[in-house]
Amino acid sequence: MNLKPPPETDDIKKLVRWCIDELYPFLQFPAFYQLKLVPRSDAPDAAEAGVKYYDSDDDKEKTHNGTDWQDTY
Repeated sequence: MNLKPPPETDDIKKLVRWCIDELYPFLQFPAFYQLKLVPRSDAPDAAEAGVKYYDSDDDKEKTHNGTDWQDTY
């Protein structure tokens, strides 16, 4: 997506139209909301609470709780 520069104007209607036409599509673009965990068979060595990985052997997402790896769901 290419973003056009905002109009150089004090006309609020033109600025609002630019926001709707140019900025709103970025808010709906699904790639901004996606996270891809690369499958791996071994847990990461360095982990702290909240770190996630996808265990390809168990076919599950794992989350570190600060002590151990737990199934996320």
